[in-house]
Amino acid sequence: MSKINIPVLNMYYYKDVLDNGLTVYTIPNHNSDNYSCYYYTRFGDYFSEFVPYNGKKYKKHHLGIAHFLEHKMFEMPDGTNADLYFGKHALYNNAYTYNNKTMFLFEARKYQKENINYLLNMVDNLYLTEENVEKEKGIILSEQRMGANRNGRIIARHIDYMLLKTYPTIDCIIGSPDDIKSISKKELEECFKTFYNPQNMAFFVAGDVDHENILKIINENQSKKERHNYKIDAKKHDEPEELNIKKDSIEVFINVPKSYCLFKVKIPKEYQKGTLTGYYFSYIRDLLVNRLYGYSQELIDSKIINKELNGECYQCDDYEMFTFSANTDNEKKFIDEIKRKINNLNSNEEMYDLYRQDTINSIIKSSDNNSELINLIMLSYDRIGEFDPQFLQKTKDSSYSDFLKFYKSLSFENNGVLTVLPKSK
Repeated sequence: MSKINIPVLNMYYYKDVLDNGLTVYTIPNHNSDNYSCYYYTRFGDYFSEFVPYNGKKYKKHHLGIAHFLEHKMFEMPDGTNADLYFGKHALYNNAYTYNNKTMFLFEARKYQKENINYLLNMVDNLYLTEENVEKEKGIILSEQRMGANRNGRIIARHIDYMLLKTYPTIDCIIGSPDDIKSISKKELEECFKTFYNPQNMAFFVAGDVDHENILKIINENQSKKERHNYKIDAKKHDEPEELNIKKDSIEVFINVPKSYCLFKVKIPKEYQKGTLTGYYFSYIRDLLVNRLYGYSQELIDSKIINKELNGECYQCDDYEMFTFSANTDNEKKFIDEIKRKINNLNSNEEMYDLYRQDTINSIIKSSDNNSELINLIMLSYDRIGEFDPQFLQKTKDSSYSDFLKFYKSLSFENNGVLTVLPKSK
């Protein structure tokens, strides 16, 4: 057991690693009258080729399996669905699959022992039959068809297709129709045994809880189960720095054309496991899109864009992706201006200090929310494989010169343009 302080927040958390390898994070938050639990496994469809449990060779698997498994966790052997249980005993429950993780969660006020045991048992005990696997295919195919026609999803998928050559994000999380139809009970069980093992998982609890009681509940639950440990060997995707496609256009059901300026930025090796790397990238994005800095309004006033500039940044393995989009009557001028801006940021020490303080204040303000506390831990847990309790202190201590050193190590030369047009009638 380790009791670890979180400076700046004036809070602490406990980290325990059970005998079976499961890591448990407990964050007491007695300002709250409820508690949240997240059960986490490092498994999304980024892990499409790996050595299965008890296997010897790499094996490719169909995309969409992590999402398929997420669905099947809710089906109980007695024919009931876990949503029915949580509907009676919790305030909220859900599950999410991402490219690199799957999470099951709930929020409640009472029934700590019952709810924690239920979540652990629900995820640890996969119930599959040939019949319920085939039935689930129909449900997921329907979900896939509905999502495939949504503008946001079509655009996001095409952006990934343009940016990435080897990283399996296209139709990755839910899978293509062919992937979904081809998934078998055996393949699901193989992936479950490989990735749903304690060494690859973590359990997060935050709220009005007692650490010793939480640990006792989880220990008792896990000690009754035969859980295997397995060191996962998944192939790393050798993603090149250049874009897959530099310029393209698509048609969707919109009224006004929209232009997207895309950047694929290799994260320098010395920053790939850096606690502040994501924070620095967010600052770069916000210098362009945050109303506080006025750049979006400058573009509107200059008639380069017609409406507000939007922007996102997200990590894919060793790369950070930026997308900036707007309605514009002059795409070339818009793209040239975004390229100029991101390579010549208008920033100074005062602006950086204000942004840094605003970031810290926002996190402190949201720390009464148990889910936000867990997400804060997972922010660095996802990026560097472990929570850095000094994250806020490092943010507070960071200087504008630190940011400039990071910024000057980046290259924005790998970029592209996506034009989104109204669909022809």
